Amino acid sequence: MPELSVSRKTIGKLFSDMKNSKFIIPDYQRPYKWDVEKCDILWNDIINHFHDNLENNTEKEYFLGTVVTCHNENQKGNIELIDGQQRVTSFSLLLRAFYKKLENMKEDDKTVGLKNK
Repeated sequence: MPELSVSRKTIGKLFSDMKNSKFIIPDYQRPYKWDVEKCDILWNDIINHFHDNLENNTEKEYFLGTVVTCHNENQKGNIELIDGQQRVTSFSLLLRAFYKKLENMKEDDKTVGLKNK
């Protein structure tokens, strides 16, 4: 039986933990269904959070919501995504778009630093 543990992680830590692993979406999960409207809501929420931190001179973490994962021995080190699939997938696509944009920009210390993160 897969091991279940509960922990609080930042988005950076979540993605860091999955380095060299893949998120596996179990067959019983619904397919990706977010449309442009839901993605816009996520994007605007992230932007508003960033602006709130700037205006209030704070570094509060962004709360992505509950994400439930499972390390299943049958998946050979990969991580099953049980809950939060839509948000994690959308956030992953957003990060990939940023990375792609950075790849096409002139390399300097800032772009190289961002790509490495």
